[in-house]
Amino acid sequence: MKLRVFCFLTLLCVILTCVSGLSSCTVEEIAPLLEDYISTTEPESEFFTTVEIEETDESDSNEPVTLPGEATVAPDCSHRYGEWKVAQDAECETEGLQYRLCEKCNGREESAISPTGHTEEDMKPIPATCVLAGREGGTQCAVCKKVLTAPTVLLAKGHPSYSNGHCTACLEPVDGSDGLVYLDVYNQSYGYEYLGTMESGDALQTLYRAFDEAVKLFHTDPSVEATELSGSYVVCSPDFAKLGLTKEEAQAVWKTYRDDHPLYYWISNQVGTGDDKIYLMVFSDYADGETRMETNQLVYDGIAEYLSEVYEGSTDYEVALLIHDALIRNIDYAYNAEGVAEEADWAHSILGIFDGRGAVCEGIAKAYQLLLCFYDVDCLFVTGESRGVGHAWNVICLDGAWYGVDVTWDENYTESEFYDAAQGIPYNFFCLSATEFAKDRKTDSFEAASVAFLYKIPTLSEYGIEWVDLYMDTELIGRYSCIDLAFEAMDDVNGCYLVRLCDGSDGSLIHVSQEYHIVGAFPIVDTLTLVGKHKLGIQTFTATQVYLTSDVILQSDFILKSIFLMSETPVKIKCGSYQIRFGNTTEYYSALKENVYLS
Repeated sequence: MKLRVFCFLTLLCVILTCVSGLSSCTVEEIAPLLEDYISTTEPESEFFTTVEIEETDESDSNEPVTLPGEATVAPDCSHRYGEWKVAQDAECETEGLQYRLCEKCNGREESAISPTGHTEEDMKPIPATCVLAGREGGTQCAVCKKVLTAPTVLLAKGHPSYSNGHCTACLEPVDGSDGLVYLDVYNQSYGYEYLGTMESGDALQTLYRAFDEAVKLFHTDPSVEATELSGSYVVCSPDFAKLGLTKEEAQAVWKTYRDDHPLYYWISNQVGTGDDKIYLMVFSDYADGETRMETNQLVYDGIAEYLSEVYEGSTDYEVALLIHDALIRNIDYAYNAEGVAEEADWAHSILGIFDGRGAVCEGIAKAYQLLLCFYDVDCLFVTGESRGVGHAWNVICLDGAWYGVDVTWDENYTESEFYDAAQGIPYNFFCLSATEFAKDRKTDSFEAASVAFLYKIPTLSEYGIEWVDLYMDTELIGRYSCIDLAFEAMDDVNGCYLVRLCDGSDGSLIHVSQEYHIVGAFPIVDTLTLVGKHKLGIQTFTATQVYLTSDVILQSDFILKSIFLMSETPVKIKCGSYQIRFGNTTEYYSALKENVYLS
């Protein structure tokens, strides 16, 4: 659909409002902090079915097997053993257990059964269609169905051509941009829905839909041309005045549409407004249809590479973690020849990520948004300031709770002098709580006008995700996403509980926190022990840092092992008739640190 501009448009006084590319957060700028310590179309393919997070309860699999006979054999018995009997079958990756009994002393001898190993089989290929993604290649275990070799993701092809209102490939009816709804899987609709809650919501959403129809056609059809106007290239120019909207409201809709749609890398960071119309522009490099189609394919290929990082059946949390890790492993922060943040358009969009050149915070956050949206994980693109510098990050929704994620700062952390490569990928800014995330960030306001507008961000969770395992005596009760939820699960006032801070050593897919936070009250139990991660350094021990947010009253004996108990503001631990003890320093090093006092 060609856009026509009548000659009287040249008489308009077009006001160009520039949205400057969000500034970077360089290593030098974040080092002091580190030191201080869509409507989406859900894919119907079985490969892309997401699974809701459920609280993991491993108590059944960790209960010891009850065996007959005596655990120890009589030393003076000349044993006469019977046949081996299987007590627990071996699995693909897990040892089994067998035993035999002495007919004389009833003593028991035990022996492990080696894991059976995986039985490899090819994964069933799923062809891509016009609107649904597919897969090819890859192997899995025929028994446990674990993915052994990740398949290649085949992205939806899109409708190649139309005839009599139908797609010539799939024969489905197609009515303009309605046949391009498959593109929504890469984008979000949160901003659109928020506009509907505002005054003049119907008009705001109507303008948003006008942008969407034109953008989808321009993105997919090389014959659709942009119109050159006053040296800029215009994709569409809807009349906001007819909708009863002001110029500032129209610009806010444009900003919201751009924030909702990371796939459209070619949308310019400039918007033109006249007295009654708003002009959605394209970067001049992509005004040509052939160039745009070639770049689209490059982007889709890059997206497919990242999607192959996610295993079949991954939970929303695992999707968020795997994509976070893949971005950090594969990208570099984009600096120009002078060593400062790259200002080129590609660095501020997904293009720099998926063509391998790197990106600044805006491009990184948009890529994270797109990849999570593909798996139907709610992920919002957020703009604002950090330590006085323009910045962009994300908030994501997992199991009904919202968390802050800043992939850029985690990526920059790997380049800083404070990064310990032995610790692997850093998670200092992954799934943080409201309190933690607000320390150094000021989000743009939903009350602001024009291009400074940002939809209202959901309230983040009171708790960040900091995985812990809870034991009573030696029995594993379960895994919890933070210490406070583990506290809530302690329901035996006479119980001796132990909270072990997870380090991922058991092979489970968790991120390793360097800081943990206790937000709620301590439980009433007999004994409460916290066990952290520790390692022997050249001269000293290092330990996990656990932060208190307020004064606490001990309700039980409190034992610390390999933990620094800290606070950012002065707090007191009121011991009463209970005591606080530290682990054996030959094995652990624990201490009260800055701002924490006993009383």
